[in-house]
Amino acid sequence: MESSSAPVPGGQPSSGDPDQWQQLLENALKFVFSWIVLAPIAIIVAGKLATQVVRLPGQRGQLFQIKIPALITMRASGQEVTLGFAVFILCLACTGFFAGKGVYHVFVDGFGIDPGQFNVLCVFSAFLSVALTSFLLVVVRVAGHLRGRSESAAKREYEAKIEELGQRGSLDRQPGSGGERR
Repeated sequence: MESSSAPVPGGQPSSGDPDQWQQLLENALKFVFSWIVLAPIAIIVAGKLATQVVRLPGQRGQLFQIKIPALITMRASGQEVTLGFAVFILCLACTGFFAGKGVYHVFVDGFGIDPGQFNVLCVFSAFLSVALTSFLLVVVRVAGHLRGRSESAAKREYEAKIEELGQRGSLDRQPGSGGERR
């Protein structure tokens, strides 16, 4: 009698098939890396970057953190959590609806691994949310710097005009100007 290595009903691998156990372990690791490690880190980082640009009043009490012992501990709170999740979910939805198949193929072709389409969408959305909030922060900071420079230039010009007028003296008291008081 031959033993079959076909999976048992319910999707569990049979106890004698190491390839199926390896496949199950690989799928679990892909899921954990995509959704348990990478997505939370991206949510926290995107939230921290987004709060440098946008303020949401009344966002208290939320706490989101990820701990990888001896490696990293990241924490977001309040509006960082709300903005981080919002940016990630928007990126995931836009990626899935508008570019899901293309992103999947680029990822598989470029990295040479196939973690599954939904996990690829998670990885790409994590990257996109951090990249988008970083870009937004840079744009706002550069615009603020340029605005600050133009305001300081206008202020210097204003102060120079005031000083120039102060050196001329009062227009009412200049002799021969016809503006003398009687």
